[in-house]
Amino acid sequence: MKDGMMFNSRLFPPEFGLWHEMCDTLGVEKSDDIRRCTESFGTMDDVFLYVATLGGVPIGGTALYRDRTLLGLALAAVFVEESRRGDVLRSIIRSSLPFFRTAAIRQVDALVPEETTSAPPFPFSFLLPEWTAPALADLRFSQVDEDILYGDLTGPFPRPKSNVDWDESHDINAVRKFLWRRRRDSSVNCSHTWLSADLGAARGRLHTLSIDGDLALVLVSDTIGSHLVLRLLVRDPSRVDEQLAADAVLGVVRQARVETLSIDLLSPYERGVIDIVSHDGKRTNLLRLALYRRLL
Repeated sequence: MKDGMMFNSRLFPPEFGLWHEMCDTLGVEKSDDIRRCTESFGTMDDVFLYVATLGGVPIGGTALYRDRTLLGLALAAVFVEESRRGDVLRSIIRSSLPFFRTAAIRQVDALVPEETTSAPPFPFSFLLPEWTAPALADLRFSQVDEDILYGDLTGPFPRPKSNVDWDESHDINAVRKFLWRRRRDSSVNCSHTWLSADLGAARGRLHTLSIDGDLALVLVSDTIGSHLVLRLLVRDPSRVDEQLAADAVLGVVRQARVETLSIDLLSPYERGVIDIVSHDGKRTNLLRLALYRRLL
């Protein structure tokens, strides 16, 4: 490489300024909300931030999360200077991943929209840009047959028909087990599900509803500016029907006082809930995500 050797270095909390410097260099969107959320993400256990430099200048970065439930990694963000994507994109991703399978990490997951679209910025969304798909395929990632939806809803939204009595506290380990039990219907079976739960807990944005002492609903939301992001919505359908789940979402929307709702990671099983939230689907614009997985 004519500009010298590329280095991809892992960052630790005292070095987060290098991540922000990388974002400035690449012209990545930045705000106080994004900075605070990035710092919450970076200080969680099992998170890895990397910045790639060439000749001492930042040219890209990646963010990953180790999922102890599925024994995998979520590739949550990829940034590369546009003019260098053809040269270094694959190298930046490859050098951020484990070289071999271990007892704790057996696979890597990545989420990519099936068409060009806009999404909330990292870390309010963990969707990779569509231009990463060819590089992932070259790096032996394969598409998994897993239906996942995302998209934007625009208000005004209806009033909830009932108030949800959220739990006063929650056990994150119980939440993780609940997500595991629901992975074949209401939950999405990829590492980003557990990432969303952990980040929600770290930021105080994780809501749980228990019925007769049993966990029945998990909701994670976050706010960026005047925009609400629904990171996670998972329920036990034998205890929480679509209307109650919709009321839970609408209650969070009303509390945040927003007119735009982004859905980041939704099982098609919950499409009916979103149709209620969006006035029977009249304002719904949900698209499909492709789940790419590399087995180590």
